[in-house]
Amino acid sequence: TLGEQAQVPVQITVQNLNDAPTALSLSTREIPENLVGRPVGRVSAQDPDPNDTITWTLSDNRFRIIENELWLFEALDYETEQNVRLVLTATDSGNPPLSSSLTTDLRVVNINEFAPKVSPQNFEMRSGTAAGTLVVDVDAIDNDLGDTVTYQLIGEGADKFTIDSQTGEVRLAEELDFARQSRYRFFVESTDDGFPPKSGLVQFNLFVTPVNDFLPTIQSPQNFMISENIPGGTSVGTVAAEYLDVHCLTYELFGTV
Repeated sequence: TLGEQAQVPVQITVQNLNDAPTALSLSTREIPENLVGRPVGRVSAQDPDPNDTITWTLSDNRFRIIENELWLFEALDYETEQNVRLVLTATDSGNPPLSSSLTTDLRVVNINEFAPKVSPQNFEMRSGTAAGTLVVDVDAIDNDLGDTVTYQLIGEGADKFTIDSQTGEVRLAEELDFARQSRYRFFVESTDDGFPPKSGLVQFNLFVTPVNDFLPTIQSPQNFMISENIPGGTSVGTVAAEYLDVHCLTYELFGTV
């Protein structure tokens, strides 16, 4: 005989197994230094479970995520920190909650904050110092890490000197002559290669000290006639001398009468 069959309705419930968020991403890899209180990028993640919501946590409390935007609330300083490693963790609302993480290295972009600085100086050099002699080695201080400084002479007195634009060495362009010029003033401009470039200007003073290059020459022997019994203090003549330097002359008597 044929077996008998019976049909019973069966209800099968498919339970959703929670899947962790995937495809975490951050839209930026660079952050300018000194930027604060502003969004610096966007975050995103996908969750295979359609009804799950995602919350974010960060490894660095200087950052926050607000409406899927990464905000920075404490300024970064390139001079002390050139890279920031940030771990972003996305956690879903499933049961149990599942998480995925993204580790990213953010490069801190240097902003040119400081102009090069050089302290003004005064120098003394002897008259007759030869052209090409080193006057000063200008060494600017720039507090922006990694900036390179170049130098140039500008303005008054620039033609009396030469400068190495890379090293800052200032040398005489001509021999010093106290009789011609006893003081020089010149200006050095230091410019860094930051963006945008910044410059500093400093004044230097060079004082030329005289050298006694010449001997006084008394004009041919001189004779003076005096009468007897003239009172003391009476002028009996004037000694004439030639001197090619710029110093003053003094006179002194030697010998016996």
